[in-house]
Amino acid sequence: MRCCHFVGIACLTLAYSGMIPPRACAGAVVVVILIRTHSNRCSGQTRRNRCRELRQINQISAARVQRDWKNTPDREVSLSDEDRIVATDLGIFGAASLFQLVCNAETAAGIRTLRDWLIHPTDPTEIRERQQAIAELSSRLDYRQELNAVSRSMARTKFVPDDFLEWAEGRTYLSRKRSLVWLVRTLPIIVLSMPSLTLLGVLPQHIGMPIMTTAIAVNILLTVAVVGTVHDIFRIVCPAPDGFDLDRLQRVFTKLSNMNGESRTLVEIQETASTATAGLKQLQRIMKFTSLSRNAITAVPVYLPLQFTVLWDFQILQLLEDWQQKHGHQFRNWLDALGKFEATESLAALAHDNPKWSFPEVGAEHNEQFIANQLGHPLLAESVRVLNDVTIGPAGRMLLVTGSNMSGKSTLLRSIGINAVLAQAGAPVCAHQLQMPFVKVVTSMRFVDALQDGVSLYMAEVSRLKKIVDTAREFSRSADESKAPPVTLLFLLDEILHGTNSAERQIATQRVLSHLLQYQVIGAVSTHDLQLAEVPGIQEASEIVHFRESLEDNDDQVRMTFDYTMRPGIAPTTNAVKLLEMVGL
Repeated sequence: MRCCHFVGIACLTLAYSGMIPPRACAGAVVVVILIRTHSNRCSGQTRRNRCRELRQINQISAARVQRDWKNTPDREVSLSDEDRIVATDLGIFGAASLFQLVCNAETAAGIRTLRDWLIHPTDPTEIRERQQAIAELSSRLDYRQELNAVSRSMARTKFVPDDFLEWAEGRTYLSRKRSLVWLVRTLPIIVLSMPSLTLLGVLPQHIGMPIMTTAIAVNILLTVAVVGTVHDIFRIVCPAPDGFDLDRLQRVFTKLSNMNGESRTLVEIQETASTATAGLKQLQRIMKFTSLSRNAITAVPVYLPLQFTVLWDFQILQLLEDWQQKHGHQFRNWLDALGKFEATESLAALAHDNPKWSFPEVGAEHNEQFIANQLGHPLLAESVRVLNDVTIGPAGRMLLVTGSNMSGKSTLLRSIGINAVLAQAGAPVCAHQLQMPFVKVVTSMRFVDALQDGVSLYMAEVSRLKKIVDTAREFSRSADESKAPPVTLLFLLDEILHGTNSAERQIATQRVLSHLLQYQVIGAVSTHDLQLAEVPGIQEASEIVHFRESLEDNDDQVRMTFDYTMRPGIAPTTNAVKLLEMVGL
């Protein structure tokens, strides 16, 4: 707008001095007024868009607090087969999942980073650094939401970071064609110099003009033959003709560079964002020159004469490739920094929205037990969540959970697993206090048969258990070799081997658990088989707890209720037959 003001003042001054006609001055002032009016309208629209984004952000946050999954966005992620097993068992991804609860990321880089944090734990030192960054960012609500609003706006543009990255890290187009580079550099000089040389008498007109005409003809042929590829590159770098895409991307990094973070993680992100901001501003200046060919008003009267005389698009491409060679290799780091911030911001929002949760102590020296005070399931709303104290370990011991149907055994196991995942991502956990060793979580909970592969439900579960035992054996060997294993195995087995008869199930279950316990790992097992708690070897190595139900008679109707509270000892009751009676069987 300063430019518009300058033009208006300059026109009035020139008109007053008699250097331009008053009518021309009046026309210029009208143009300035129209530009100013259009700018005000655009600014107003920008403010309205910002308010709308912030309102939607707060609505989503409220839905997350209430665990209103229908009004919480769900992000699709790709997983390997091995990662999908634990993720499915614990409800980490998919509908009504941990990822749906947590993810505020709008970019593909942020979604990938948060996914990797949840399924690939880092070392305890990095976990503590993430905790510091998350704690710092959780209190900065306005900053987080403002940046999230800009990211949401950017996510709706046509800019494709992966396509841009492929171009940025790829080979240059123009510089690889030496003959074309030579033509781009010499033909504009020939076209522009011939009229001057002719006027100065250096060259006769009958020589200079044909040379210029020939050069223009070659320019036209080059434009027809190659300019389509050049424009494809322009569209990859900035799909929107008005530069809207790069403007949104640059605004995101500008806000990141102004973060003023104190933790090491946020400082590193801020430093990278500062570099990215400078590089993207330079790229924006280059891409503004492409607007001549992408604007219907300027394409014919302005762009075509420039293109046919000085090969306008090729000159821009040379500038673009200079930028590519200088900054192209940095773009991946810029995206990684943005993804790292979005993952951190997502977990910071989780901490802010759940102030009763706590940051765990992970991987402390001599910490061989999973000890949680008032542990709950993160995916349940606070109004229905039941908290329990849980202790698993030390090495070679397990938690044996007994109880009747629907009493809360599976929920407890998933609470343990999902909080362990959160803890090792650096996030707060749904517990008043949690300390745990650095663990690898393995699970055996949910199964389907694969008829197309000839695999029964029982065989699928046996194969899973075999992998868990093999993993435990590898961990045991690692402990023997290093004497200080960097990671402990945490197994979670829910009603295993239920696909066979009860007699063989008891024998097979005892064998599997005996193998696991001898390898000095820790874990939790839920079971209906109360006799399992009396098996020698398993009984001594287990902390036995149970859940129970309550029956109430009301007008000849029996009502069964559960308090989901964990109690010590073996379950004193069962309810399978009673449940059949209640449903009329």
